[in-house]
Formats: sequence, structure tokens, C-alpha cells
Amino acid sequence: MSLSARQDPLFGRSGAGEFSPPALAAVLQAGAPEIAFAHLLGSARDGKLSSGADVDLAVWLTAGEHDWGTLSRIITLAEDCCGVRCDLGVLNHAGVVYRFEALRGRRLFVRSGQWDCYGDFFSRTCFEHEDFLWRLEQHRRLRRPGASAAAACRDFAAKAARL
Repeated sequence: MSLSARQDPLFGRSGAGEFSPPALAAVLQAGAPEIAFAHLLGSARDGKLSSGADVDLAVWLTAGEHDWGTLSRIITLAEDCCGVRCDLGVLNHAGVVYRFEALRGRRLFVRSGQWDCYGDFFSRTCFEHEDFLWRLEQHRRLRRPGASAAAACRDFAAKAARL
């Protein structure tokens, strides 16, 4: 199927259905050796598809070229296995919120020899997400009516002293 057809919003099944996440993991492990680990996220993470659903797949790619051909091949593998459109996210270059959402999803697989990489990704993502939430709260505090920058600085100093 051509790439233009794959980008058509009508591609894939029109009704609800299911697919096998373990089968998707096996297909990706066999057909895409550059994937170090993969996660399913979104509404289809448990293999159940609602009408018009797609599969949200997040992958960490090993070192090397991450060209359109590689990404297209991964998308094709997932779409052929699941029968619906695949939205692919590359975790190597993703923001902290997307990375955390991937961790909240379903881990499909981690290749043998990539557990250290996965552990680094996991711990760094959790640390950065916690920091992001703290900064977001500080931003919200400053935007409240009557909030002062001095109070926010005191809160920051108190938190830093606890570290």
C-alpha cells in the first residue's frame, strides 16, 4: 500500500475490534532490529480498538540512522499486524510528557542487552516529569491573583534545602 493511502484517515478497519499486543511485539522484534524497546499507549494499549481507533506506538531506536525509510517500515509492520493506522512516536527525541505517557502505557518488549538503556530512560523520564510538575505548580502559583515572586522564591529555597 502506498504511503499516501496509509495517511488517509479512512485507512484500516471502520469498526471496533481487537489485536494481540504480544503478536505486535513479536512482529516488531523480528522486523525492526533497530528498536531497543517499545510501548503501546493510548486507548488501544490493551489490544481493544474502538470504532475509528488507531494504535499509538512509542519506540526507542538504537544508535544509527533514523531516516524516514526506517520509520515507515516500523509503521507498516504495526499497521499490517493490527489492521489499523499506527501513530509512531520516537522516544529518543520526545518531550518529557510524551515519554511519561509512554511509560504509563503498556511495555511491549525490551530487547536483550537493552535493559540498561531502558532503566536509564525510565529513571530519567520519571525524574524529569517530577521536575516538570513542580515547575508547573510554581508557574500556576505565580499566576494566581495576589501571588508574589518573593513567596515563590522562598518555596524554591525551602525545597532546595530539603534535597
